[in-house]
Amino acid sequence: MDKRILIASVGRYGSTAEVAEAIGQELGRCGAVVETCPARDVTDISSHDAVIVGSAIYFGKWLPEAVKFVETHKETLSRIPVAYFLTCLELTKVPEEKGRDASIYLDPLLGNPPRVEGKLSMWEKAHLLSGFMDSVLEKAPQVKPVSIAVFRGKLDYSKLSFTHWLVMKLIWLFYKRAPEGDFRNSEAIHSWATTLCPVLLQQR
Repeated sequence: MDKRILIASVGRYGSTAEVAEAIGQELGRCGAVVETCPARDVTDISSHDAVIVGSAIYFGKWLPEAVKFVETHKETLSRIPVAYFLTCLELTKVPEEKGRDASIYLDPLLGNPPRVEGKLSMWEKAHLLSGFMDSVLEKAPQVKPVSIAVFRGKLDYSKLSFTHWLVMKLIWLFYKRAPEGDFRNSEAIHSWATTLCPVLLQQR
């Protein structure tokens, strides 16, 4: 019987959903039956053999709907292979990421080490992978992802709500961060998806 994989994602402006679709296409080539949909549309995951949860990172955190999805389905997710992927514009690369139980895949074009070795600025502290993961790990510690991937995202100022547009413009003005553009790395996305085939398609 073909393995069924659910990819449930949460974003605000479509970029994260497009990354989910790209991952699903790659997994489909491995022989899996893949369902890709917004997390808000999922009510039952019991018919799936593995689940991938994706979230855009906003202000250093998973989106609340993505955390809620994992929390709601944590009992089932604790019994099957699970992977997480994140999309963001900034990442502080530090050695701490190497000590996790899950394998970590970072888009090679994303992120920078601290400007001052051994000392993190407030901005750098707000963009650590450990900080990104805190909310979901606290709400559903029994869910043990086999892999966590972090990809560069997309920022289109014309699609932002006024409040979000204003925040991003201020960040650009004061920090010269959050430039507009599509920074997604399709090669990295497909590379990670390929590594998932053997771990998500294994027998229960």
